[in-house]
Amino acid sequence: MENDGRISPGFTDPEELDYVELPDGGDGSEGTDVRSGQDVSVRPKGRRRFRRFIVWTCIIAMAVLAGAFWLRYVNPYVVGSHERGYIVALEYRGMIFKTWEGEMITRKAMTDTVNVYSGTMMFSVDDPKVASRLEEYSGTGRQVTVTFDRYMGTLPWRGSQTCIVTAVEPAG
Repeated sequence: MENDGRISPGFTDPEELDYVELPDGGDGSEGTDVRSGQDVSVRPKGRRRFRRFIVWTCIIAMAVLAGAFWLRYVNPYVVGSHERGYIVALEYRGMIFKTWEGEMITRKAMTDTVNVYSGTMMFSVDDPKVASRLEEYSGTGRQVTVTFDRYMGTLPWRGSQTCIVTAVEPAG
């Protein structure tokens, strides 16, 4: 077939193709190039295996990293824990991500005479409604019970503390 100067994308002249003889099974596991007599099944098979190895290694590494991120930053290891005490301070602070950060003196710290001020609990609040409720009790001297989740690590948009307050109610 003659080429009249026009280029047809995707078209290859059948005379220019290298044909591979397949064994009797026809599965492509062995084969030789008809023109050169070389075994062509070894070279592409090795490349394919290496590519598969690299791709699967990357997929497994990404899955392990995603699982580690989820365990450390998304999945709380303490859920729904309660602490009773007095809200000392609550501030809305941050350079890029503004979050509510607070401090509470726990009831245990008030009754423990051996460890002076050991029960200060630092926390973050990610819900503005809970933050406004905490602001009502801040500095009033009224006891509150806070419900919180504790995470292994901090995320900048969630706050600078690993303890995240999810609910607050007056101690009764």
